[in-house]
Parts: sequence; C-alpha cells; structure tokens
Amino acid sequence: MKAKKLITLLFMALTAYPLSAAEKENISFKAMGLQNETPLNEDNQKRLTLKIEQAVAYNNAGANTAQSQLFVIYPEFVTTSSDVVNTGMRNIYVVRGELSLFSRNLMDDNTFATVVLPLEGSGKTEQDCYRVMINSIRGSNPQIARFISESQQRVIEYYERIMPQVLAKAERQMTALEYDDALVTLSIIPECVDGYYTVSELMSKAYAKILDRNADMAINEAKTLIVKKEYMQAIEVLSTIDPMSSKYDEAWQMIAEVRTKIDAVEQAEAERRLQEIEAAKAQAEQEREQQMKILQMEYEAQERDKERAYELTKIALSGQQAKEYADTQAQEKIQTAVENNTDGSDFKTWFTNTFLK
Repeated sequence: MKAKKLITLLFMALTAYPLSAAEKENISFKAMGLQNETPLNEDNQKRLTLKIEQAVAYNNAGANTAQSQLFVIYPEFVTTSSDVVNTGMRNIYVVRGELSLFSRNLMDDNTFATVVLPLEGSGKTEQDCYRVMINSIRGSNPQIARFISESQQRVIEYYERIMPQVLAKAERQMTALEYDDALVTLSIIPECVDGYYTVSELMSKAYAKILDRNADMAINEAKTLIVKKEYMQAIEVLSTIDPMSSKYDEAWQMIAEVRTKIDAVEQAEAERRLQEIEAAKAQAEQEREQQMKILQMEYEAQERDKERAYELTKIALSGQQAKEYADTQAQEKIQTAVENNTDGSDFKTWFTNTFLK
C-alpha cells in the first residue's frame, strides 16, 4: 500500500511537471543512511550521511525531482583493524576501515555501481577515529566522481535496454486488469531514458483505469444501498469518487437522483449533509490544486537554486578543510611514529613533546 501511494504521488508529479531537457541528461541520487550494523555512533552516522549528500551535490547529482527519490546511494561501513597505542600518558586509537557506496533503484532493487574507499583515522577514542575517517571523505575524490558518473550512465543504459520488456509486462498486467501492478512496473523507468513518452502514456492509462475501477466499485455499492433505501449512506459512498475519474459526473447525477428520494422528514438533514459533502469535495479539489502548486514551487525553487546550492556545498566543504587538514596532519604524524617505533620509547618522547608540552 505504501509503495502504491508513493507511485501515485510520483505519477502526479511527473505528469504535471516533466523534467527539463538538461535534467533528462542525467540521473539524480538521494543519499541514504547506513543499512548494515555499524560501530559508528548516532552522531557519526549522521555525519556520514551528510558527507555523502555533500559528495553527491558536489558532483551535481543531488536529488532534485520526484523520480530521483527512487535512485539512491547507500553506504556500508566495516572496520578492518583497530589498534591501541599506549603512550605512557594515554592511549591512542588507530582504526582502519572500508566505506562501500552502492547506487540503487529502490523500486526494483537493482544495483548499478559500487566503490570501496579505504579510510583510516586516529584519536583518543574509537569514535574520534571514525569522525576523522568520515571527515576525510570529499566529493572531489576521483573515485567518488567516477562512481557517480558510472552510476548515471549505467542506469540509463540498463533501462533503455530493458524498456521493451517492461512495457510488455505492463501491457500484460493491464490486460489482466492489474492496473496497480502495471503502474509499479512502469515506475522503475527513469524519465531521462529515450522513448519515455511511451511509458508516460501507459502510466496515464493505468492510472485512469485505477480511478475508474474504484469509481465502479463505489457506484455498485451505492446502488445496493439505494435498493435498501439507505440514501444518505449511498450519497456518502458516491462522494468518495475521485474528480479525475471519468465516472465522476455519473456519480453526481446519481447523487441528484437520490436527493429526490429522500422524504420530507430527512430532507433538512440530507441538505445539511450534502452541503458538508460538497464542501469537502471542494476542499479536496483545492488541496489537490495546492499540492500541485507546492510541487511546482519546489521544482522551480530547486531549478532556481541548483547552482547556488552547488556553490554553497563547495563553500561548506572548504570551510571544513582547515580543521580536517589539522586532523589529517596529526593523524599522519601519529601513524608515522607508530610505524617507526619499535619499543615504544621513541613514540612516547615524540608524543609528549608534540602534544603534552
């Protein structure tokens, strides 16, 4: 049910506000949080998600359309080694790990590309080490840039290749009156794929069939209620029919006929209830229009601010560079001392002179 609701909202957004020509050239991604068990605490998990978002934005692949919410980049983090160096004054942790990034379509669970980034950090606690490791992740990393570029290209190539099979499957589902399933099947195709108009047309047909199917069910239920002379209940049922359905006018014609069957005693209550129903109908239509306006405003705002957001991301990243550089330099010094140390005395002297004096 949740997936079908997502697809319905997605369909509304796509049909109302299709992608611009520039956006159709690339796939955008949404950054996800860690999916596997992790030694990272909550703060470091949030920090990692933010870093991935910044890296995606840096490479101009941030999520900015309704359909881009279907394509995600999610991380997996594992610790490969963890050492503790006793300096005589305090312990220093040195942790090594690997961050894997995967690009995926949430609807069909297809994975398109993967990159593994080796990370290393040192600090007073293991969580300090993880923080240093996460801070070392940069969108300018050639591995990340290549990963995002390859992901975009592979997504397009894959769905261009399988689109005929997807269309055929959706057609079979519609023939079998499985309109919801057809809509879900079609939703995996990104709008940037050549020939997407065929997908869009079939999605429109499936959505219209869903609305009419639901309307037919409501009309049949209302007819049964009318036979039982349960007129107000019939009106209630008919009022649930979506205004976008082709059966909408028929439903309100039935409501008009039912109103004539209500006796004088019930007439006042019926009129009051009908006014509430009509007000609710008007409110529903107004909310629908408002929802579409909000989608349009968000779309226009994202278009207007896309370049500015990209620049702000670079500024945010550069604003961290001084601190990250200091962390990296300290980490390199500690690691060099650890590698060169044999009995511990040299490292203790260096650490004391460097940090404690």
